[in-house]
Amino acid sequence: MNNSISNNYKGDEPPDIHYKKGMQFLVSGNHDSALIEMKKSIDLDPNYFNPYSIIGSIKGMQGKYEEALEWIEKALKLKPEEINSLYNKALMFKKLFKFDEAKQIVKKCLNIDPKHVGALTLEGVLLMNEKKFNEALNSFNKALKEDPTNQVAQINKKSVLTQLEKFEDLKDFNDESKIERFKEQFLNVCDFIYQIHFEYERFPGAKIQKNLDNLEQLANNLKDSLGFYIYGDEGDKNIKNIFPYYIKFKITLQNDEAVLYLPSMNYINNKCLELYDLLKEFNSLGDVKESLEKTIDFKELSTPKQELKEIMHSLGAMIKNMEVSKTNPLYQVMMEIVDLLGKGLYTKHKTKTLSNITTPEIQPLAYKYSDLKEKSADELNINESDLTGIKEFLDHIFLKMKLYSPYVMIDEKLLKPEFRSSKAKQKKELLLFKVGEEFILNLCTLVTILNNKKDENEKFKRFMELYWHLFNAIGYYIYGDNEVLDLALYYYEILNLPVADMYEYSDNPLVYDYMTKVQKGLINFLEPYNIIGKVNLKGREFYKLSDPNIKITNLKLCICFLGDFIDNSLMSENKKHNPIYTASIELLEDLGRILFSKNETETVDELLDRFMPKLNTLKQSTAQELKISEKNHMEWLTKLEKIITLIRNC
Repeated sequence: MNNSISNNYKGDEPPDIHYKKGMQFLVSGNHDSALIEMKKSIDLDPNYFNPYSIIGSIKGMQGKYEEALEWIEKALKLKPEEINSLYNKALMFKKLFKFDEAKQIVKKCLNIDPKHVGALTLEGVLLMNEKKFNEALNSFNKALKEDPTNQVAQINKKSVLTQLEKFEDLKDFNDESKIERFKEQFLNVCDFIYQIHFEYERFPGAKIQKNLDNLEQLANNLKDSLGFYIYGDEGDKNIKNIFPYYIKFKITLQNDEAVLYLPSMNYINNKCLELYDLLKEFNSLGDVKESLEKTIDFKELSTPKQELKEIMHSLGAMIKNMEVSKTNPLYQVMMEIVDLLGKGLYTKHKTKTLSNITTPEIQPLAYKYSDLKEKSADELNINESDLTGIKEFLDHIFLKMKLYSPYVMIDEKLLKPEFRSSKAKQKKELLLFKVGEEFILNLCTLVTILNNKKDENEKFKRFMELYWHLFNAIGYYIYGDNEVLDLALYYYEILNLPVADMYEYSDNPLVYDYMTKVQKGLINFLEPYNIIGKVNLKGREFYKLSDPNIKITNLKLCICFLGDFIDNSLMSENKKHNPIYTASIELLEDLGRILFSKNETETVDELLDRFMPKLNTLKQSTAQELKISEKNHMEWLTKLEKIITLIRNC
């Protein structure tokens, strides 16, 4: 038997078809039809666990607690320690006023899973009945730690705090629970934006595109109004600032006939009612006409910051559409990312950086996520294909957050132990990293592409110059006396280019791809050194774009050509076992040492004389001996000879 269905069901029809139909009826509120489908599923497979559990839940909803217990017992015969069925059993005992029996089952639940929100909440309710208010408060606190939005735990905690006359705590808790409830609405609006995008795909090129654009803008404004309330500074935490954006979105949704009857609009309307009820509960509705006059579009942000906002609402929509509980560790990490992005994007008092998010804030969350990545889909109780998509998206989010996070070198005493070793060891770490990740090769390719553009525009020259600085900084770090901070300086300076200039020259997909690779490589290298905060660039001299000696400049360019050749030609076949690749890497290393090491005495001519026997051996070897194609063999050797000729001419 697998998690739910046994392999020996009757007939040709799998029982989960009826189970899924039953769940659809249950979601729509049609309990009678749901029961019929669940029983059909059991008729096909008496060992199918899920329908028994659902029938027990439905009977409980109908107030038929004795019948509910009978079905839950049938479920527990198949899975004696299934936590949710045990919790439902305890709940039914409580409904029947059998408090002692309920307490015993709750205790069993919490032995299996000490963090089960339902069991913790029920434990608190049972303790309240016994007037044990301090113990009950402890249970509700544990439940809310796992799920801050759980309304049953929230309501009961308020009651307990009142009984204990902890009025200051009650005020603080009311504020916290209010924020958590509005955070749920923030996720709903993120989902609105996703649903509107889905309608774009359903009706490409249709006349309603302008209507959808307008609706999406209004949804974004509503999302921002919620964001500033949840995460903003004191001046932004006025709950009444939300209603104007809500009412404008709602009125447009109701009166725009072009979009009113689109499939997702009914869902959006229903979710709007939840936000309306919440605003009403906190006396935060306003005059409609006056509110409509107050709304303005939130200002456009820099491209990186705007990109992070789009990532945030995409993540919010993903969370809303995940079929996992709020206690799932993956759900919790995703919500922590939302909170981190929210604090960075909506809190004005934070340092004015591209994203307001610094490395020390990102890193603990990144470590937590990396631990989760090691877990299987079964361990995380999620579908395998869903988990793959979520991991890809979260990887992308962490990359973007780190790309837009500022850096500075801190005291060496605070470095991780493995990076407190000698400078020689640090150089070796970089060399290993470089070969393992092709980082230097990616940078060589990028510089080569930019060099071939031959653009005389001053902005482009600055763009090109900074990547040359980075190239030099890395060379002098590996072979010279420069510190790792120099890499951070030039990396940070690239990120601080005016956004419009930076993106003007990264619009080419190839340029953008290699920019991303280089920046990701830098992040991966700089991160273990705890390079954080804002870099102070005052008083720092940049390396000149070209050396006074034009031969040295040309030789550096030859290194880039060689790196580009390795990166884009030699990667295709048997990289690690390809003698041409190995020889080319050795040549790249030797050239780097000659150019950047003050102690190196070998000349370029001496190096090439030493290298030529290796090249001749490769020319005499057959393609079959090298385990590559004939075409690639000749093409690679021809390109390599041209590069060597260029190097010798320097």
